[in-house]
Amino acid sequence: MSEHITHTPHIRRLERSSSDRILAGVSGGLGRYFDLSPAVFRVGFVVLTVLGGAGLLVYLAAVLIMPEEGKERSLAEQVLAERSSRPWPLVGLALAGFALVVLLSHATLWPAAGAGWFVILLVGLALLWA
Repeated sequence: MSEHITHTPHIRRLERSSSDRILAGVSGGLGRYFDLSPAVFRVGFVVLTVLGGAGLLVYLAAVLIMPEEGKERSLAEQVLAERSSRPWPLVGLALAGFALVVLLSHATLWPAAGAGWFVILLVGLALLWA
């Protein structure tokens, strides 16, 4: 009789790092997930930010959708789960998400004529974290 050994594959999870962080741990989490240096992602975010502002917007989107290390849900998931008891963070998430989409679709050199969307993004984020 042969012994049957079953190996359970380890599922890697994309999450923000709590140990390798400069701002919110996005680059540290991406580096760990893709087995690359977080500096690669940090440089990428900076280059995208300088070339049109998209790096900052992508980073903010990642903060919203990537859960923090050791937590089950991302900030966006948490807000959606608590929407009936706390509606204002959902409004903030909706404003931030809409502003991110508009800003990413109009990514140009900073500052641009559509900088009002950046203000909407900040208001949405303030409501989200309040």
